[in-house]
Amino acid sequence: LMEKVSEWYQNLLTSQPTALAYIKERGIYESSVEKFGIGYAPDSNATINYIKTQLFNMSEAVEMGVVGYDGGRNFARFIERITFPIHSANGSIVGFGGRTITGHQAKYVNSPETPYFNKSRLLYAYHHAKQVVHKTKEIIITEGYLDVIMLHQAGFINAVATLGTALTPEHLPLLRKGEPKVIMAYDGDKAGRAAALKASRLLSAGGFNGGVVIFGDGLDPADMVSNGKIEELATMFRNVKPFIEF
Repeated sequence: LMEKVSEWYQNLLTSQPTALAYIKERGIYESSVEKFGIGYAPDSNATINYIKTQLFNMSEAVEMGVVGYDGGRNFARFIERITFPIHSANGSIVGFGGRTITGHQAKYVNSPETPYFNKSRLLYAYHHAKQVVHKTKEIIITEGYLDVIMLHQAGFINAVATLGTALTPEHLPLLRKGEPKVIMAYDGDKAGRAAALKASRLLSAGGFNGGVVIFGDGLDPADMVSNGKIEELATMFRNVKPFIEF
C-alpha cells in the first residue's frame, strides 16, 4: 500500500508546476527527486478514490496513516502537499512527511504514530546513509528533509534528520550502530540551538563522541549548500564543538 501510494504521488509531481517550481527554487536536483522519492499529494477525494480503485482495504490505509477517519468519513491526511516518503532502517516505507505549497496552516505534517511509524525511533534517510555511516564512522543529524537532501547533493551522504521532533532516548540504539561520531547540525535559530542543547545532554550522557555545528544568522545546512558554501560546511563538520563544552 505505502509503495503504491508513494509511486502515485511521484507520478503526480511531474504534472504539478507549482510543486516543481518550489523544488527547483530550493535547488533540489532531478536526481534527488528520484533518489528520495519526492512526490505530490492531491486533494482528499483523489487520494481516497485512488486507494479504492487499487482495491486496497480502507481500514488498512487508516492503519498505515495515509488516510484518517473522523465523524463517519474518511479523509486523506496529505492534501496539496509535496511528499517525502519516510523509510524504516531496512528501507520499507512506513510514513510520509508533507510540505504545503498552497499555504495550509501547518507548513509540515508527518504521518500520525502507527505500529510502523514511531517518529521518536526513526531517522529520515537513514536507509540511504547507513552504509556510509558504517564506513566513515560519522553521522550528521539535521532538522529537516531539505537539509538532508541538500547535504546529500553536496556529497555529505551520511546526513539524516529527526522527524519534527527533538532527538529522543529512543533514537540512541539506532545511532549506536557502527559506533559513529555524532554531529548535530541543527538550525542557527533559537529553537535549533535549544534542540541541540537538549541533544548534547542526551548524547554526552549516553557516552557518544561528537559535537555540535553552530550556524550563524539563522542559517541552516540547506542554505549553506544553496549558497555554495560546501568547503566551509566540510570545515565546520570537521571542527565541531564537543557536546560537554556546548
